Amino acid sequence: MLAGMGGVADRLVGDVSEAGGFGCLGASVMSTDEMVEQMRPVRRATDKLFGVDLLPLEDGVRSWPPDGRGPA
Repeated sequence: MLAGMGGVADRLVGDVSEAGGFGCLGASVMSTDEMVEQMRPVRRATDKLFGVDLLPLEDGVRSWPPDGRGPA
């Protein structure tokens, strides 16, 4: 299993799934549009299952800054 890690190439996710593992795209700090864009190359690379890793915000946190350094 490839754990969802921010900044890991979408192609690696597809390659891991294609090789019989379970690739997972780290998308916690992505917008919905960015996530969809990152999923497209994965879908082109494989017809196998893959995951998208999302981390929920903590109670009381309304947003997560784009640099991924912590809640705002």
